[in-house]
Amino acid sequence: MYRNYDGQKSTFGDVSVRATVPDPDTLAAFAAIRDRDAALTIMLVNKSLSGDRAVTIDVRNRAMIAPAERWQLASTDPITRLADVSPSGAKVVVTIPAQSITLLVVPTTHRRAARH
Repeated sequence: MYRNYDGQKSTFGDVSVRATVPDPDTLAAFAAIRDRDAALTIMLVNKSLSGDRAVTIDVRNRAMIAPAERWQLASTDPITRLADVSPSGAKVVVTIPAQSITLLVVPTTHRRAARH
């Protein structure tokens, strides 16, 4: 999920950003900005042994201009591209199955300056 999740060598972000969840023992969250295209990448890990989990992601200080790509690795399936999720303001709602990892790729309106 962190490297080549789409078969096109796409990766998780390069610069870590804060991601918090109320109960990290059952749901973990990681987020980063990708240098290549300034996309925000959000990794959600549902550690529960049973039951889907609805998650509302509040993306602060970031304009969500388009639907976010959604990739998922479930306990018995390979990494799969699911339907994109559309934002409602600065929020996105997704359902995450038990024992799965979901990656959201949120596009941006601007490009980051190249590092030298």
